[in-house]
Amino acid sequence: MNLRPLIQILHKEQSLHEKMLLAKSEEQRCLALGAALPLLGSAERLNDLAEETWELEKKRIALTQEIARLLNVTADKPTLKDIIGALPPEDRGELEEARNSLKKVIGRLQEANRMNAILLQRSTETFNREFAHLLQNCESGVYTQTGVRAKSRGGRGSLNLRA
Repeated sequence: MNLRPLIQILHKEQSLHEKMLLAKSEEQRCLALGAALPLLGSAERLNDLAEETWELEKKRIALTQEIARLLNVTADKPTLKDIIGALPPEDRGELEEARNSLKKVIGRLQEANRMNAILLQRSTETFNREFAHLLQNCESGVYTQTGVRAKSRGGRGSLNLRA
């Protein structure tokens, strides 16, 4: 049985996921710096890579189903693990290695997504706190006729909400 096309798809998927991992690193840097424009560029690259990955995944699923049918695997949605289990031991090596390599890269990508989500949440919380502080009325350092400090209407440290 020729497993070469399936193994090649797995290697291509791994390569795309590694590119996504690099884009996620760039995304993390942009989030940490608050660099909005580069972040948009990174998001576009990630979107393009995700589309390519989705196309390869569809091909891999179709090929997996075909190979599973040839191997008489009865699972409704056969997986690579099902196929590997149905192969003779001497034919498993390269496919199993390709599967495990892809699985490791996907795990690293999931961790990068988790870390970026935390960073984004913290950045959003910091922005919200700072913005709320800007909206608060502050003492102006100006005194009224009665000698009491006047509340600011948009002076230092706050936004002029009436403007």
